Amino acid sequence: IGCGTGCVVLRDGKVLIGLRSGGEWSLPGGWLEPNESFGECAIRELLEETGLVGKEPKVIFVANNVGLKSVSIFVQLQCEQGEPTLCEPDKCQMWKWQDLQQPFPEPLFEPLKNLLLTDFSSRSLRCSDIR
Repeated sequence: IGCGTGCVVLRDGKVLIGLRSGGEWSLPGGWLEPNESFGECAIRELLEETGLVGKEPKVIFVANNVGLKSVSIFVQLQCEQGEPTLCEPDKCQMWKWQDLQQPFPEPLFEPLKNLLLTDFSSRSLRCSDIR
């Protein structure tokens, strides 16, 4: 079973999502590397995929993605400046700021579906307490 992070970047009532090359909408994110904390993974993945610099990571939700045989650790990151760029165009076709009050585009990647079943904006755990 793999373990990855989903980067939750909120700005002005919107969350950053991307259209992946497989045709599903997803958060930025990726697989955890050996000896890497969840926060370190989220910061690295956000930078690699979007060019955005995330700060102050907070674990907000953990999902068991049964269909994917993986676990997703959702990490909220502060990122008040800049706009996402397509740093990995072979993996993602576009980034957009999705209004949280509007329906999300379909299809959604299973981990994002799992996150949207929660009230993720009110959750937080200290990332340094979880590795």
